[in-house]
Parts: sequence; structure tokens; C-alpha cells
Amino acid sequence: MNINEKFYDGFEGEPKITFCLMKNNIIVEKIGIWDGYFNEIIKLIRPEKEGWTGLAYYYHLYTGWYEEDNWLIPDIIEAYKQLVNIDIDKLENREEKEILILVVNLLRRAVDNNDKVYMIYD
Repeated sequence: MNINEKFYDGFEGEPKITFCLMKNNIIVEKIGIWDGYFNEIIKLIRPEKEGWTGLAYYYHLYTGWYEEDNWLIPDIIEAYKQLVNIDIDKLENREEKEILILVVNLLRRAVDNNDKVYMIYD
């Protein structure tokens, strides 16, 4: 299993979000990041006319990912589209840009291979 905790190093004791790529019900990759980095990324997603949708909906309403130990992202395609459409130049630091690329690539692999992605908040 590939585990990347680079973007949580130095933030031990702070909240962490871990993205887990599941292939055939086995975790094959984990990306653990400080939630402050992910907050800066997710706030660049703008609400639709009808309000928040997709991953941004769950994130901003603190539902699902925040409450469940292993939260399955319900619509990986929509989550992927939301994140891939973020203007990376609006992120202020290198870490946030690298994280966005890592998470987008993880979601892309999940979409391409019909795999699942879970979020863990701890």
C-alpha cells in the first residue's frame, strides 16, 4: 500500500483528512493531509445556483466525512470535476497546489478503474 503523509508531517495533533483509494475492497493508497490545507482548496469551489453540490456540499455542511469513520465519497465523478476545475493559481502555497494535484490524480484513477474513495477525518 502506498501511504503519503508528507502533508501532515509537522501537524501531528491537528485534524487530519485521509483520502483512501479502495480497489476490490482493499486500501491501495492513502493520502493524509492537514485539514487546513484541504480547507484552502475546497473553499475555491463555488456553489451552484441551487447551492452546494458534490464534495463541497458535504464538506461545507460538515456531514458525512466529518461524522463517519470511513466516509465513502458518493459521487467520485462530481468530486473529481469540482477539484479539477479549481484554478490552481489561486492557491497561495506550494503544498496546497501539490495536494490538489495528488487528490485529483487519486480521484481520476478511481473514476478510470471504477474504484472507491473514502475520506477519514481524525
